[in-house]
Amino acid sequence: MIKVGLLIKNQKLKYIVMRSLNEYNISFSEISSLKDIPSDINAIFIDARSDNSLPVELHEKFKIISITDDFTDQSSLLKILPFIFKKNYFYETIIGIDPGKRYGFIVLADGHILFSKQFLELDLLIKSLIQFIEGIPTKTITLRIGNGGGEHFRNLFSKLMEILPKKFCREISIEIVDESSLINVVMNFENHKLPDNILSAYIIALNRGRKLK
Repeated sequence: MIKVGLLIKNQKLKYIVMRSLNEYNISFSEISSLKDIPSDINAIFIDARSDNSLPVELHEKFKIISITDDFTDQSSLLKILPFIFKKNYFYETIIGIDPGKRYGFIVLADGHILFSKQFLELDLLIKSLIQFIEGIPTKTITLRIGNGGGEHFRNLFSKLMEILPKKFCREISIEIVDESSLINVVMNFENHKLPDNILSAYIIALNRGRKLK
């Protein structure tokens, strides 16, 4: 499991970073001393002004990520997330959506569940989708949508066809996944902690569908 250490003195900045890490399911712990850093830490977030004062051996052992004062929300964190995983970018990002009265939404970055949420309003889902498509540093991005949900699927599909062709310069692969073939797969996830529609979005994300041309 990925875990981040926080060595940020600016309380307001630290609060924003903590809130953003929670949004992306990234575990963290505050560090009070450089002499007692937990062994399970993968990266350390520090104030940009303090970067030069850190010992060289600390840079050799951990990924040190400087956080500047213009860090405002989770979109700021999104741009630097690969660094936490000691990468310059993610190789594969998959977004799964389960259409329904409550839309299930999940983002997988190189297999890691980066983000999951339920949406009652389609416009809020689209806003979050756009944020990931525009902001996540990734080599490939695939959007997989379950074909269930009736009018909710049709509304989502119509909205996507309206915005995707003209809004993004990066290539996005869109697949429609047959949910009827996933019923038996769901039975393998009995001991999960995800809400049902997010679990469905997760399973949709893991299964290939019919690719739209």
